[in-house]
Amino acid sequence: MNYKIILPLFISLLFFSSSCKKDVVPGIVGKWMSASVYTERDGWVSNLRFPEVVTYEPGEQFYSFTDVPGGSGTYRYNRESNLIELQYVADSYGNIARSALQKVETLTRDKLIVVNFISGMKMVSKIEYSRIN
Repeated sequence: MNYKIILPLFISLLFFSSSCKKDVVPGIVGKWMSASVYTERDGWVSNLRFPEVVTYEPGEQFYSFTDVPGGSGTYRYNRESNLIELQYVADSYGNIARSALQKVETLTRDKLIVVNFISGMKMVSKIEYSRIN
């Protein structure tokens, strides 16, 4: 008699627990390749001659390159403000130590759009990246 009651309850519990999945917020960790660039003057341009590849490591290190090394350093991503702070280090390729601020406009599993700023929070450009790993 107990089996007739317990079995349907167990099956119902399995059904409801498997159907309630949490939505996972994607992160920026991974390798991204630029697909298009937006500027106020030109709009979106997608035929990039030298796409940029940016790698965000789990330990808050980043690396970027196009046809030549584009710089590396550390980053901090704040999910609440959607800001990425990049701290570039000087290297032997001529890249100088500097900092940059980007705002994440869109972040999905396969797509990242960042807005690049200069001082005074004026937008310079937007870059759309596609995840490549």
